[in-house]
Amino acid sequence: MKKTVLETRTPPYSLHDMQVTAFRVRKDEITLQTATGLVRTEPPGDQPDGWVEFHGVQWDFSYAYLLRYDGLAGNVGPFRGKKFLLKEFLNRYPEPYYVILDETYGYHQAKYSGFFHEKEAIRECILEICYDGDMVFVTEE
Repeated sequence: MKKTVLETRTPPYSLHDMQVTAFRVRKDEITLQTATGLVRTEPPGDQPDGWVEFHGVQWDFSYAYLLRYDGLAGNVGPFRGKKFLLKEFLNRYPEPYYVILDETYGYHQAKYSGFFHEKEAIRECILEICYDGDMVFVTEE
C-alpha cells in the first residue's frame, strides 16, 4: 500500500484581515488592491505595501457567493444568498468594502472568505478565482 503525504507550502504573503478596496479587471486579469498591503508569512512578519494579481482568469469557473443571514452575519443558522459569476459580481461592486478572513489556495484556484459591507448590512462573502496563468504577489519593496 502506497501512502502519499500532501505537502503544502505557505504562500509568501497573506491577505488575512486585509480590506480589499478595489478589484481591477483587465481582460483575463484581476488585481486585488488592499488598504494596507500584504502580510509577510515568514519572519519578520512585516506588512509591505502591495497587491495580488491573477493572470489567465477562467471567468466561466470563477464565482462569488453573497450570503444574507436572518441574524448576525457569520453565525450558524438559516441564510439566503446568491451565487454570481465573478465578473458579474465585480461589475456590480467595483469598489467594495470586503474584509478577507480566510484564504485557501489550490491548483490554479484561490478562495477567499470574509465579510462584505453592502450599504448598512454586513454579508458573508466567498470568492472563488480560477486561473490558468500565474498568481503574483506584487510588493513595493
